[in-house]
Amino acid sequence: MERGYPEDDVLYKWNNHVVPAYKEFLLPYRESCNKVVLNNLDTPDDIIRVTEEISAELKAKFC
Repeated sequence: MERGYPEDDVLYKWNNHVVPAYKEFLLPYRESCNKVVLNNLDTPDDIIRVTEEISAELKAKFC
């Protein structure tokens, strides 16, 4: 509602696009990931921290 989308449209997209894509493209690879980022909260500091950690790891690996 806060973005002006009707609830039935959001639910349709969630059930017919987001969930199937998650199951096909993300879930099968979860066990082979080095890092799993749970983003259930809207906490900018946590997102910035994780981004900085990943950036530092990539710089150390490729520089």
